[in-house]
Amino acid sequence: MNKKIKIHILIFILGIICYLVLDYLNIPTLLNIQINNINNDLLSIFINSVIVIFLIINNILEIPFETKNIILDFAKNGEINVKTLQNFLIIESDYRKYINML
Repeated sequence: MNKKIKIHILIFILGIICYLVLDYLNIPTLLNIQINNINNDLLSIFINSVIVIFLIINNILEIPFETKNIILDFAKNGEINVKTLQNFLIIESDYRKYINML
């Protein structure tokens, strides 16, 4: 997982922790903020959306190369040549770089 995704996950987790602390301590009410105007369903929609996006990105990175172990075994057994394996690894590297830029 690249550094950019880890930072986004960390920010997301910190946001949830802050929300839970504010909710548990009932701080908005102590500050005379009427929390009945805040839609809690919006938070759950946001959380679910972020989780789905994360899962989709993870699948996009992993699914095309699920057979990598099989290809490496073929290379060990000499069933594919070194040049073909190098091409595969270059394509995998380029693909991951491209997806991580998005």
